[in-house]
Amino acid sequence: MLGIILKYLLVFFFIFFIDILWVIYIKSVETNKKVLASNCNALILFLGVLSIFQIFDNRYMLILYVLGGWLGTYVGFLIKK
Repeated sequence: MLGIILKYLLVFFFIFFIDILWVIYIKSVETNKKVLASNCNALILFLGVLSIFQIFDNRYMLILYVLGGWLGTYVGFLIKK
């Protein structure tokens, strides 16, 4: 049971952080910060692949995928950088 809960939490937080990283990525591209944009992109791809692997096991994780994405984008806009 703990394994299933952990997988759900991982998917939620992977997508949550991906969306925060997207906001940081877009802001860093706009301000020509090449290294920050490259690092964000690499992390986005890495976390994205890990989350997709988890969704293959359980389609209900899509709900957390969407919730994590929405909340991550919202929090990303609250970050002042």
